[in-house]
Amino acid sequence: MTNDLRKLRGTYKIFAVILIISLFFTPCALAGPSSTTYQLIDYGFGAGGTVNSSSTNYAVQGTLGEIEMASMSSTNYMVWPGLTYTLQPNVPPAPTFTNPSSNYNKLHIVINQGTNSTDVTYAIAISTDNFASDIKYLQADTTLGTNPVWQSYAAWNSATGVDVIGLTAGTTYYARAAASRGTFTQGAYGPAATAATVPAAA
Repeated sequence: MTNDLRKLRGTYKIFAVILIISLFFTPCALAGPSSTTYQLIDYGFGAGGTVNSSSTNYAVQGTLGEIEMASMSSTNYMVWPGLTYTLQPNVPPAPTFTNPSSNYNKLHIVINQGTNSTDVTYAIAISTDNFASDIKYLQADTTLGTNPVWQSYAAWNSATGVDVIGLTAGTTYYARAAASRGTFTQGAYGPAATAATVPAAA
């Protein structure tokens, strides 16, 4: 009887260990978003993907493949695969940044929208130390402030551009732009252009 009891206890111990391991390492089937009627078990769409599937109350966007964060890059180029980066707009090329009238307190900037669509908005960052620590952002009134302001290409006066005012005389400034298309789609800031104000008259 004692041997049988020992065997039974040993069996229960093995079963308990297996149960604990399965709780820790078995994927949870209820991890996805759910409601009282529906549950999303898997985020993948297989090899085909889907562009835009929708109904009256729901919509889903998908993309081919499952890679999300890996990137291939070189000195001048970088590829970001996956759904997040597919939704992001293109990184804007360097803006046109000049001092056409030899001003001591303002410079002129025109956003280069590249191949971005018309629904994209832009923020413009400006710095005196090539964005090492001094980073400010162009505001809607074309002064500099601490928070980025996102506006359409048209709101930044399209190909005519705007004057950046309230600058320091005799200073070199760096300017670059970032693009965004809707919620959670801000891309990286593009390359910078430089321009300088002239020294103030004595």
